[in-house]
Amino acid sequence: MPARDLFVSPEHALVIDGVFLPARLLVNGSTIRQVETVDSLEYFHVELEMHDILVANGSPAGWYSSIAQRFIDARSLFSSTEIDYWTRRTVPQREQDYKQAVMSPFDGEIIERAARAFELSDYQVLHPSMLFRVRSRLQKDRALERMQDVLRHERFDFSTHNGLGGLPASYVAMSVAFTEALPDTDENRQFLAALVDHVSADTEIVLVDSPPPAEIAIPRSDRVHRLETIHPNADTAIQTQVVAGARAFVGSHGGLAVAAAFCGTPALTYHSDRIPADQMERLEAAAQAGWARVTLERTHRFKRVHLPRESDPARRAR
Repeated sequence: MPARDLFVSPEHALVIDGVFLPARLLVNGSTIRQVETVDSLEYFHVELEMHDILVANGSPAGWYSSIAQRFIDARSLFSSTEIDYWTRRTVPQREQDYKQAVMSPFDGEIIERAARAFELSDYQVLHPSMLFRVRSRLQKDRALERMQDVLRHERFDFSTHNGLGGLPASYVAMSVAFTEALPDTDENRQFLAALVDHVSADTEIVLVDSPPPAEIAIPRSDRVHRLETIHPNADTAIQTQVVAGARAFVGSHGGLAVAAAFCGTPALTYHSDRIPADQMERLEAAAQAGWARVTLERTHRFKRVHLPRESDPARRAR
């Protein structure tokens, strides 16, 4: 079941118990109904040369719309018991040499179940391991500059995902989540609380963590807005829209900071632990290719916040 209202065309096929069914056949007059009149209607459709499988773990389909026509959340393919089993069996990414450097047994199981859900017998798999294999070879050959020959950084198309209500007219998106670069310590808890206090003193902020860690004392202020209050049950898709609509992103260094750069939102992020040099190199390469820039600072050097400037103000025109 979708987390919020979902609009699709009558012939849009949905996977129900492994079977594709047109939406018009699911109408029940209450939870599923056909809208007779709308003010405006716009369809987005992506055609591929052949059937592809695209699997994402809780990420919005819009992230991948440029390369895939259909989308399925990997978690919907497993029961909670099965998810728990595979989570305990899978080696955590932090214990691997590279993130998703090889296709794990869990990845293989996801692909097989997705293929059955989409009734596919002939398909190709685009896995992150392909990127890391190429990068590893180029790094060994000391030819990382050739990475741009095989890698293209596309930005999130904000223009088709705006219109999210309940947000300030202008705001800074913030994350106070603990990450590998900024783990849960007493010092980091105090730092993140102080960071929210500093930024909200001069501007409206939206905390995109849903919810923020309970261990952090979020200051009470009319300028501090919680996404969990504005949009209860906010998922990654809504977080992405909020980050994309912000004039800047500030907070702990992690996945949301990279998402901000992907959306074209300049980011100022903090870390207490060492960040691998190759990760910073990738962020710099992405910035040169059109993503927004991510500025990293150490927490112990924190004095005051200098918000990053918006690289493309025109794209946020509402």
